[in-house]
Amino acid sequence: MSIDLRRGCKQNSYVFEGARNKNVTNSYVEAEGVFMNLTPIVLWKDMVLKSISASSDGVETWIAEIHDDGTPILGATLSVTASSEGTRDDLNIKLPKGTKLMFYVNGSKIKKSRIVIEAL
Repeated sequence: MSIDLRRGCKQNSYVFEGARNKNVTNSYVEAEGVFMNLTPIVLWKDMVLKSISASSDGVETWIAEIHDDGTPILGATLSVTASSEGTRDDLNIKLPKGTKLMFYVNGSKIKKSRIVIEAL
């Protein structure tokens, strides 16, 4: 079952994602084929970050991080330990209008990483 189906997103929520189609070491992922640090997702209204999911093509250990304009957002991380995927649904992080979301892979040679968040 995919991480999207397991997450069971709520009505009126927004889902954002980024990914890389090759091995990644300490790098931003891409959205629409462009690195997220070059073209972040700019929030058009105040939102609340509710969950983060991450996956890769292998059993690996790494941290998925959500940044605001290059700065890590406190608490907006997911540690994936000896697994191909992970999910955190316990977030309640306020994101003000204008936040520039960027998704970052903190790890070495992570195969085809993908990061997905849900915000309300």
